[in-house]
Amino acid sequence: MFQDRTRNVEIVGDGVMPINGHNTYLPIGDSPQWILNDTYPDRTRRQTPYLYHIPTGRRVDPGHFYLPPEYQGE
Repeated sequence: MFQDRTRNVEIVGDGVMPINGHNTYLPIGDSPQWILNDTYPDRTRRQTPYLYHIPTGRRVDPGHFYLPPEYQGE
């Protein structure tokens, strides 16, 4: 996590969020509590969205979903 307009950097989810996905921070109160993220498709085209609970370091995978081949690249 980068703090805007500073050089402060904090590693979030080390070992639990090993691949950069599409992060969305879900704040509760004054600070982010959850991160919604996803993985890129694996060899079988399965993609996994997941929630990461920042205070406890827990990852929750709600499921694995097939991504059709026509959805490739950027």
